[in-house]
Amino acid sequence: SDVFEGKFLFKVIDEEWAHESIRGKTPEALLEGEHAPYFKDMKVKIALESYLMRRIAEHDGGGAGTGVIRHDILKRLQMHLGEFNDDVKTFLTYTMTSNLAYATHFRNLNNRLAAEDPNGLKARVNHGERKMAYSLTGHDLEEPNSLLLIKPGSGDEEKTVAVGRDVLLSNLESLGLKGKLPPVVHINIELTKPIDTWEDLIEVEARMDTKAAIIENVFGENVRLFTTYSYNQAIPTGEGGICRVKQFMPLNGDPGNRKILIDASEDIGHGLTKANFHKDTIRERELAYTMQDEIAAR
Repeated sequence: SDVFEGKFLFKVIDEEWAHESIRGKTPEALLEGEHAPYFKDMKVKIALESYLMRRIAEHDGGGAGTGVIRHDILKRLQMHLGEFNDDVKTFLTYTMTSNLAYATHFRNLNNRLAAEDPNGLKARVNHGERKMAYSLTGHDLEEPNSLLLIKPGSGDEEKTVAVGRDVLLSNLESLGLKGKLPPVVHINIELTKPIDTWEDLIEVEARMDTKAAIIENVFGENVRLFTTYSYNQAIPTGEGGICRVKQFMPLNGDPGNRKILIDASEDIGHGLTKANFHKDTIRERELAYTMQDEIAAR
């Protein structure tokens, strides 16, 4: 919140086009505090970023960001944007402002922890990952230091996963959690397009099975798996706009595997066969899961 003008921070978001997750609240309430929703809730983050981008573009009688970004900060930003057209200036102003908001939030949090809770600061900045992800991408919205990301494609997959396993088990031991519950590995398949055919579904499940086999070879029986896919979804917004969001969709390609932590009621592919497959069924189940997720978050 150090980045923004007071009249922007403390004005209630009452525009009809603003998403319901932020409407009726002030930006200050969404940005301020250790557990600020903007830094914890993906839905709030996307909604506030859309709101911020539009407000920066509208400005207030001056250049992009006037009335939204603190004057001294905005002046410094604009010094480096002279040669760009207005659309590019707006986008770069938004991007740099968003990055500054992140940096100042975690700087302030670290400073407060350093003064009030040194052990809490140590836990926040040191390795404290409690689970592993075995995926190329898709985990950018995870909490800092909460996830140990192992990317496939190193050549010797089992060796890479084994190194990650050792780090994860060491972290769980230092947190007093080793032996209480099996370690959890999240396998996500990042897609370039939705699942539209039976062949698409089979391919995703096969890729999951390949990764799951590597994890099980390294961890043995003492592991639990969470298997998902994700892709950029186009969500309609007010006034004909489109917001692209990403969400993990649970998919269990091996229902008989007790290590997989996905209930049949949440499995997007549950009961589907080549004979009864239809892409509309996938879309309906994805939507139902998204709505269930939204209701749970309220």
